[in-house]
Amino acid sequence: MPKTRLLVVKEHLFKYRTSEGDRDEGFEGHLEWNEEDPLLLEAIAYFYKAVKNKYYSEVRSFLGYLFPAGMDDARLPNIHSLLLNTSSEESLKEALLLSIATGSRPLVEFVLALFVDCPYFERSGCANSSHFPPHMTPLMLACILNNFSIVQCLLLRGHTIQIPHFLTCECRVCKRQTLTNRSSPLLVDVMRAVSSEAFLWLATVDVFAAACTVTHDLQQLIKDDCLEHVEIYRHLEANVQRFLARVSDQAWRVEEFNVLVSNKNYCARRMSEIQSPRLQMAMDSEMRQFTCSTNSQTAIKSVFRADWLNFGNKPKRDAWRLLRASVLMPVLVMIHAIFPNKGTTMAVPLARYIAHPSGEFALLHEIFLSISCVLAISKCFYYIQMIKGVGGSVISIGKCVGKTYTYLLIMLAIIVSFSVGLNILVSPYLNRKSIKKDNTPDKITTDQYASIGTSSKNLFWSIFGYLGPSTYTTVVGNTGAEMDPVSHNLNSATLEILGALYHGIIIITVLNLMTSLLVKKADEVLDNEEMEFKYTRAAMYAEFVSWEMAAPPPFNLIVVVAHLLHRNVFKRPFPSPNWGDKPETEEVDIEEMEFEYMTLATIIFNRFCASKECKFKSIWRTEFPNHDKVPTHVSFMSTGPHSFPMDNTFEGWRKRETRKMKVPNYEDYDNMGQGDKIVEAPAKAATSVRGPYSFPTTKVDPLASKQTANKGIPPV
Repeated sequence: MPKTRLLVVKEHLFKYRTSEGDRDEGFEGHLEWNEEDPLLLEAIAYFYKAVKNKYYSEVRSFLGYLFPAGMDDARLPNIHSLLLNTSSEESLKEALLLSIATGSRPLVEFVLALFVDCPYFERSGCANSSHFPPHMTPLMLACILNNFSIVQCLLLRGHTIQIPHFLTCECRVCKRQTLTNRSSPLLVDVMRAVSSEAFLWLATVDVFAAACTVTHDLQQLIKDDCLEHVEIYRHLEANVQRFLARVSDQAWRVEEFNVLVSNKNYCARRMSEIQSPRLQMAMDSEMRQFTCSTNSQTAIKSVFRADWLNFGNKPKRDAWRLLRASVLMPVLVMIHAIFPNKGTTMAVPLARYIAHPSGEFALLHEIFLSISCVLAISKCFYYIQMIKGVGGSVISIGKCVGKTYTYLLIMLAIIVSFSVGLNILVSPYLNRKSIKKDNTPDKITTDQYASIGTSSKNLFWSIFGYLGPSTYTTVVGNTGAEMDPVSHNLNSATLEILGALYHGIIIITVLNLMTSLLVKKADEVLDNEEMEFKYTRAAMYAEFVSWEMAAPPPFNLIVVVAHLLHRNVFKRPFPSPNWGDKPETEEVDIEEMEFEYMTLATIIFNRFCASKECKFKSIWRTEFPNHDKVPTHVSFMSTGPHSFPMDNTFEGWRKRETRKMKVPNYEDYDNMGQGDKIVEAPAKAATSVRGPYSFPTTKVDPLASKQTANKGIPPV
């Protein structure tokens, strides 16, 4: 083969060289991976033959064209030596992992071509690597690095991630294992991989439902973890929450966002009658960043106001609406229960919100006559949270008070323990008096620790005051012929030391720690005051959307009975509260909705990738300056339907095993590079080393056609 042809093939690789560094602003360029490029296929074939024949300089030359810094790249010698080491497949697997770590999809594609005869080796981790743990598979590493193009490449080749069972799993297999036999680092690395943006976009059918599911799993891991990896799980949860907020920002029009949140797939059955079930799904998963985004707040407000969307514009009309929702509420509830399509005022969540306090004010005279006054005040704070200016402060105070519960329990335990100790010391000396010969008053044993209850009460109130030495007096009495007073100094000293120790623990330690904790929590909440206010407001709006809140207590019992009758007896199972016949104009083709949703997901994915290439701040993109941004690599992504998904069956493996790479002048390539060929002893027969969590599943590419997209896996 002429050297000029080989030189042309190699120089063609310049267009597949990744850029060095990452820009903070500006346009980074748009690079696509073209799997049908004939020169690229020739280069892969020549590279495969050069590695198999151990052409030292040729392999190094190919790698030099693929690395950003060329032949001078410091990463080249290590990968080069691993590729030419044929003693076992472990070196080739480590070379693949290091290639993924470089972030270059072209380099990964070249290395993956070397697995043509043993495709299943490429999916497992490297057992003897000094860089990566044995459980680290190529797909896990690519997801952790958040490299979209490499994740896409590996998914198309049949790579998967198997999620291990949680530590609290009670299945038959996990019951036979001890906690020491379960790999905690494996679970952490798997959650790092599945919570990445690349995995959520490319490896799941529904990115929204998958993000909510992963967040719920991370919250469960935070709750079950023994403070070993809590910070990692919290960081991953925050990343997923920010990711879903960025996804929502890619819906640039109201219609697009409505399609995104109106999909009922993977939603609970109780959400099927809500106008935007995905909003409730996000709130159930505590997706605060998404709920507080601009699009979500607008959608929640429109759902909450419903037909009263223009509430507040006309005072007379609003006054009539308030009158109907408060004074005429009992009549409307009865009409609404008997005739579902009538009395539609109670179908508006805003009207339900107004109707609930109108029933509670009738009980104020009973509230102020009992201790329930405190509960009434707390109920007032519940509604004050809705006020824009004051609501944030009320939420902040509530968060701080919630943090004091743990310390109050600790204080209670300390008070009870000291009460028991002091009572044991004082009880033998109770009701004793010491009579003195002079005119000084007689000494009597203190009765402040006569019982455990009295001791606990006095110790509690001593937090706000002071128990002096006179409160620790113990009297023995008089004895002898002269009836001299007797004192047990050791007992009195022990009693006083315990009192001083109690004050030191409670006042100096616990109360000061509680004060510092409240200051820290207040700063944290005040920093997120706006987000907390938006999330609390959305949560309160969501309470009045379901049919159970169509009327305040006790009228809600009527609505519940009517709901059961209309659905089970009259067979009107249509969206509440209108249980009548379903209008013909609302017939919607489910398949058409699915296609519309998948089309929108593809558009949002393209915008998401474009936002990583062209970096500028806009009102549609959520910026988080207080958090470190994870670099996202979207260079050399494949576009369009993929016509060459790898066949992972046994027959497909047989075909690849016997396949020969044929390109023009391929046989003449044997005559080149013979001078620098490395001669080594024959390699030993390699054994298959498979990872413990390798199994085939179906992947979905967001850029694929509708037929491909509808054959995916459910969210993880």
